[in-house]
Amino acid sequence: MKIEFLSLLGKVSQDPGNEFRHKFRIHQGWWRTAVLLEEPGPHPQWNGKFICNTINVSEENKRKNFLALVAFNAAEEVIGARKEKPSGGIVQESRLWGNLLSSQPLCSNFWGPLKYNHSLANAYLSQVIPDFGTLIEIHFEWAPQPKEDYTDDNSAFDVMIEYLDRKQRRAICGLECKYTDSLSTSQIELERRT
Repeated sequence: MKIEFLSLLGKVSQDPGNEFRHKFRIHQGWWRTAVLLEEPGPHPQWNGKFICNTINVSEENKRKNFLALVAFNAAEEVIGARKEKPSGGIVQESRLWGNLLSSQPLCSNFWGPLKYNHSLANAYLSQVIPDFGTLIEIHFEWAPQPKEDYTDDNSAFDVMIEYLDRKQRRAICGLECKYTDSLSTSQIELERRT
């Protein structure tokens, strides 16, 4: 039974020294196999190779990387806005639609429902942001513009929550979402200083 399941699961990339990431890859391979009923998709770095935590993307199945239609709609809105007016961070469509461990669909899956349901967002955010008053908007892959006046690179918040604080002042809260990536000690120290 184990051998049959592993052949259905597909190739699992090895992550020496990172058992946590390895378990996530196996879990997403199981999800792709047992829930999405998809074959292993292309490896993000090696042409011609396939890996367990991606799917082949087509117009018919690109919604499969999202848990709800509202999450998919949030992702499509971001792509549409980028095509109209390029700005902010970089959205890699192949990762968004087909990589089950990408942070971009993770953002849409969690924050998409809140983007379109402000009463739910207000109830939740008032519990996690100390000075939160009322949601204005939730943005994905957001970077301040013009970038030359700020970071002068393509870095962006995965999610930027624009809101009014309790004194009715405009405020933002930027978040980085990750399944398996971790910041090194030097990165964390840099974050604390900036």
